[in-house]
Order: sequence, then structure tokens, then C-alpha cells
Amino acid sequence: MFRLLVVDDNPTIVSLLREALKGLKQRHSIYSVEDGVTALDFLSRRALYSHAPRPDLVLLSMNMEQVNGLDVLRRIKADPELRSIPAIMMSSSVNPVDVRKAYESQANCYLQRPSDFHGTYLLVQAIKALWLDFALIPQSAAHSRMKSLPPEPEPEPVAALPSARVAGV
Repeated sequence: MFRLLVVDDNPTIVSLLREALKGLKQRHSIYSVEDGVTALDFLSRRALYSHAPRPDLVLLSMNMEQVNGLDVLRRIKADPELRSIPAIMMSSSVNPVDVRKAYESQANCYLQRPSDFHGTYLLVQAIKALWLDFALIPQSAAHSRMKSLPPEPEPEPVAALPSARVAGV
């Protein structure tokens, strides 16, 4: 199962992404958090997120309050447990300075955020084609261990992750 973590404080964008992802044929779960602090708790499995699954891909909004997307990205890439998770930075900004900062912080990709559903749908299809159909993603220690151990039951979507939203197919 493919696990995607969306970190964005704009509920409209998250809803558009969820709607566009409904068309995926692969089994997947989408987790969303609204800010960088919560994203770091989710990824580090702290506090309410002690049983959070390790995502296969992170979509990060560039501009958020408290801890912005670049800070989250830098912390992901500085952490030996997290650094192999691909992270895509999304922003409405096309400022070359923002793009450079994202790549210097080791973003795997910088995407201009679409402004409508059709653009979001096309973006999701492109992400799907690259990251689900072609890219080989490093297996985390948790994924590797799961191959040699009996399968664990899927986590309960909302109960196990109190303030993260989850959708799955």
C-alpha cells in the first residue's frame, strides 16, 4: 500500500488533492496534517502519532505558519530515519529564490501548485506516474521488517491518528 502524507494548511487544496487521488487504482492511504509542527510529530511518531505509519512520499506546502515547509524539509533530510522519504515541495510561488532554497534543502521536486481541480488532477496523475509507476523508493526499516514478519493489521484510520485526516482506497 502506498502512503502519502500531505502537509498543507489550506483545506481547499487538501480536498482537491483527495478528490483527484480517488481515481488511483493502487491501494493507498492519504494522511494530512495542517502545519509543520504536526507534520514533524507525525513523521517522528511523537505524542498522538506514536503509531503513525511511515509515509512513502511527503507533499509539503512551502508557506505555513509556525514551522514552514522548508524547515520541515530540512528536518526530514537531517534525520537519518526520515531522510530517504521523498519530499515534494508545493507552492504557488515561481520565485527562483524559493525554488533554489527548496532544492538546496534537498527537495526531491518543486511543483507549482495548480489553481483549479483540473490542474490538480493532472498534477496527481503526473505524481502517480512518476512515484507509483516508475520511481523506486527506498524501503524504510519498518517496511523491510514487515517483509520478514507476519503482516500486521492495518491501523485504524482516525482512531489511531487523532488529529490527522486519513482517506484510503
